[in-house]
Amino acid sequence: MRAVLSKIPLLILDVGYVPDKETEDAIAAWVQKEIGERMLLAIKTDAALFGGVRLIWKGKYREYGLRARVEEAIKTIGISKIFANQ
Repeated sequence: MRAVLSKIPLLILDVGYVPDKETEDAIAAWVQKEIGERMLLAIKTDAALFGGVRLIWKGKYREYGLRARVEEAIKTIGISKIFANQ
């Protein structure tokens, strides 16, 4: 059994809240439709996430949400420019 499971790719989905069963089922159905291949889905809660989701799939890490956008904006324009007009 372990050998069979080790060959199935794992999608880790981190969200900022604890989803109910209905939401988990909807997420699983959507992911299966979009990816279109057999996989294991792990939905985890990370309170540090807000307004988004973090995905880990086949060794690739992506974060889609406000935190990533804010951090990117700070890198792009610089923290000193954000507070310069205050």
